[in-house]
Amino acid sequence: MEALARMRSLIRRTVSGSVRAVLALVVGALVAVSCSGEARPGEPYAEDFERAQKQAVSDFEKQVLADRKITRTEYDEAVRQYVSCMKARGLGLEAVDSGYGYYTYVETPTSPNHDAAHVVCRRGTTFLIETLYTGIVTNPNNVDVDDLRAACFVRKGLAPKGYSGESSKADGRRGYEGAPFDREDPRFQQCLANPSR
Repeated sequence: MEALARMRSLIRRTVSGSVRAVLALVVGALVAVSCSGEARPGEPYAEDFERAQKQAVSDFEKQVLADRKITRTEYDEAVRQYVSCMKARGLGLEAVDSGYGYYTYVETPTSPNHDAAHVVCRRGTTFLIETLYTGIVTNPNNVDVDDLRAACFVRKGLAPKGYSGESSKADGRRGYEGAPFDREDPRFQQCLANPSR
């Protein structure tokens, strides 16, 4: 499932002191937080919904995915179930609105049991739903991530005109080391989190 694989590849975990933040760095066009993530047959995410429906393991997932759209309310419920599951396993996890239409997670204190609990708790709650929702909300046309980032870097004045998706891909492989802009610039972080903004 190409779109899902791309989204998972953009999940980063950051550990700072006793706080672990799981920041989903997603890409695409900005859609208001109140909008629904929706895809219909023939639309960019139609195949992803079809595959997700086959992979669904919980009644909740099956119900949410049945109509090939995910509302903000359904996404919120998936996140609530995931956080509740993590807390039931003794992890102090909180979902925080990222400001880009999806949540990030903060765990305090950090726990060596995080990864195992994360795998168990996402299954049937956020594993399919969150990936699809954030993909649709931030990249509704399901286009190439590197092209979106490159356009954002140019638009924000970080990179020169002519900086392409191929340039972004090559720079990204090096962690943007040696890219024609400062990786500490807040605009760079914004383009990673939502390159259409």
